[in-house]
Amino acid sequence: MGIQVRSSARVWKRRSAIVFRACVATCVLLSPFCEAPAAFPPPQGDAHPPQADRLRLQVIDSRDDHALSGATIVLVYWQKKKAGVEKKEIEILAEEKGKAQFENIEADKFAVSVNAKGFRSCWGWLRIESLKTATRIRLERWAERSL
Repeated sequence: MGIQVRSSARVWKRRSAIVFRACVATCVLLSPFCEAPAAFPPPQGDAHPPQADRLRLQVIDSRDDHALSGATIVLVYWQKKKAGVEKKEIEILAEEKGKAQFENIEADKFAVSVNAKGFRSCWGWLRIESLKTATRIRLERWAERSL
C-alpha cells in the first residue's frame, strides 16, 4: 500500500488557463457593443447638437393622475465642448399643475430626475424626438401603512 501524492500546482494552472480563456472569449464577444469613438463615429451631416427650444414636463400621481405641485425636477444634460463633454444640471420646482418648463437648451443627451414627498423618486433618459411635446412623468406613492 503506497501513498499517492498530487500536486496542486498542476490543477491551479489548468483552472487559471480556463478562466483566462473565458475572459478572452467574453471580451471578444462583447467588444462590438462597447461605445468607442472609433467604433461609432458621429454622424457627418449633424454640425449642431439637437436643441430643445422648450422642454415641458408634467409630474402626476400614477394612482389618480392628479398633478403634483412642488415636485423637485432636476434636468441633467451633456454638451460637447472642445475639451470634451460637459455635464450640466438645472433644478426647478413643479408649478401648481405639476408643470415645469426649461428654455433653450442645446445638448446631446438629456436625463431627468424627479422627487416629491411621499412618492418614489424617478429617473430616466429623455428622447430627443419626444422633446417637442410635453412629457408626463408618473410618480408612484410609497406603500401606505395600515394599522
